[in-house]
Amino acid sequence: MFCYTVRRIRQKPTHEEGATEIRKLCTLLLTLALCLLLSGCARTDYKRAGVLYAAGDLEAALAAYTALGDYKDSEELAERIRYDLGKAAMAEENWEAAADYFRDAHYNDSEALLEQCETAPVPAAVEDFLKALEPLVTERLKGTAAQQSELVPMLKKELAALEPFRELEAAQPYLASLELQLATMDGIVDHSYQLQWQQGRLQRREALLRLRQDYGFMSGDAAFEKEIAEGIEELRTYVAALEAIDRDITAQLNALTGFTVIDKSRAELTLTNNTRYRFEAEFILQMFRADDTQFIKESTVPMADIDPGERYDLMAAIGSTIQVESVNVDWWITEIEMMG
Repeated sequence: MFCYTVRRIRQKPTHEEGATEIRKLCTLLLTLALCLLLSGCARTDYKRAGVLYAAGDLEAALAAYTALGDYKDSEELAERIRYDLGKAAMAEENWEAAADYFRDAHYNDSEALLEQCETAPVPAAVEDFLKALEPLVTERLKGTAAQQSELVPMLKKELAALEPFRELEAAQPYLASLELQLATMDGIVDHSYQLQWQQGRLQRREALLRLRQDYGFMSGDAAFEKEIAEGIEELRTYVAALEAIDRDITAQLNALTGFTVIDKSRAELTLTNNTRYRFEAEFILQMFRADDTQFIKESTVPMADIDPGERYDLMAAIGSTIQVESVNVDWWITEIEMMG
């Protein structure tokens, strides 16, 4: 019987194997260096958060500890600060702000304090604001105003009636929504007007829903429930679509040098629908001479059923004897449909 001893012989690495080992070692060293760097940054940020907390800048300290995530006891300290901020808000009878802090605090008796905030009586100033607001909202719900000439006086009436509550925190989101819509009246009726007007409508409804959530405003009112609460998601979807289409068209126009003049008789520009929405629109093309001040003509180009990914041409006749040097483009979205 023969017994063999098997010995493993390490072969000399090839040039390629050696290069691979070096790359692995470099990667390991870089990873270690990055970990040390991040650890050093976190240590610095942690100390900075402690300084802010000691100085009494609780909001800044909360932001700093929250950004640190699970580093050391940052999460526990962030919850403690939320608790402290909630207690401070309670002392000022700012029940809404206090409740927001206690919801995320998970510290000490924060759950009991949250319940106390949610059942606290409505401050007298807020109660006065809600009493002034309710008849205005009721009038709007019953109203049939659809034209700009009818809506503007209604907005101005609301703003004037609620002006005494401008410094009241609970009133500010609603007042801001009215002002956003009224601001569109100062400019040209164009795509930015359309977008801003709809954003104002959405902000107004969201402000009303927050008032209902925080103070029970018009709870149980059937018209409020139908027009404001039930229609909010549809309006959010519409505004998001309008914003996406507006960004897409604006970005393409900003990236292009201008129209292509074909046979000296028409100007043409090709765009692409890079959104997930099918839409219809009217494009307004205003043509000018070289100095961009002498207006020549305006053409309206209706575009129907522009599908996602579809290329579409904007074209305007300019006449063989007219030399157009620049074209301004505006648009108005007439219909939007979400695909898929």
